[in-house]
Amino acid sequence: MPITKNNFTHVTNTELEGVETSSFTVDFVNAMNAETGDLSTGSSTAGLEATRAVISQFINILSEGPLVESNKQKTYLNKLIKDFNFSGSKKYKLIVLLGLLGDFDSFEYAINLKKFINNTQSEDIDIFAIAIGNKIGKDKFCKFTGFPTKNLEVVFDNKIHQELMISKGVDIGLGGWINMLIMLSGINSFKTIKEVIRGYTGDRNSKQIFSDEDQINFFNLIKFSGVFFKYTCGQGYLRPFELATYRLNNMLEILQNWNDYILDNKYLPQRSASFLLDDKDKIIYKYFSNDVLGYSSKMEDPLAFLTENCK
Repeated sequence: MPITKNNFTHVTNTELEGVETSSFTVDFVNAMNAETGDLSTGSSTAGLEATRAVISQFINILSEGPLVESNKQKTYLNKLIKDFNFSGSKKYKLIVLLGLLGDFDSFEYAINLKKFINNTQSEDIDIFAIAIGNKIGKDKFCKFTGFPTKNLEVVFDNKIHQELMISKGVDIGLGGWINMLIMLSGINSFKTIKEVIRGYTGDRNSKQIFSDEDQINFFNLIKFSGVFFKYTCGQGYLRPFELATYRLNNMLEILQNWNDYILDNKYLPQRSASFLLDDKDKIIYKYFSNDVLGYSSKMEDPLAFLTENCK
């Protein structure tokens, strides 16, 4: 029987007879249709060939089938839409799976989404989120971030995250605190250090966070307004220390309400994912975070994917 390789650059055909074979499926989670580059030339889009090379180290590959959409994620997301009544009435639907309510990324992402919701750009997008937490934490979270309470659901574990194959972060068996500290140091969370540094150095490619009228208050001991950044560093871009100040403010809120925001320390490393669906609930964009402070593929403009895909 002739066997044709459809996924990779190799096109060798082979005939086999009287050989017992087994088949298995590789779930790439993310789209791989563009990952057809040549691994030997150092291509950055050689994901399919790299996967084949790794598998070949352990077994003899006799054939590869075509790339197909398994619909596993779509099926499960449709179940979530039904279970949590995430029906919506708009053209697009964004479903965000956050980690713990008290995760740095959860706070920052929710605040950015709230700003987006308040903007006219959100008129064609329903935005829903699921986080690990409880009702008390949810109420405090929504009050602080401004994220709509009716659009946020809380769950008591990460089973949904596991079903959707969202990264649970580092786990060396020593508990959530140790795992989280390892990720904060940049181990298996490669974008974290870069993002921390950006918080202090600023970014000419990002928008400013604080307006002149915004009030920053740390424990009623240090108080200043957003105009401080204007006088020291100008305006119209993300100024040095501005993002770090913003994140410090979020962190203080988390620390002061730790027991309400952190349901269980073991979920501290749990990462997030975003799914953008069209009016037929087909996934048109998805992103899986692997890093602390990495809830978007483009952190300098974390919600760019919405304007790029919702046209």
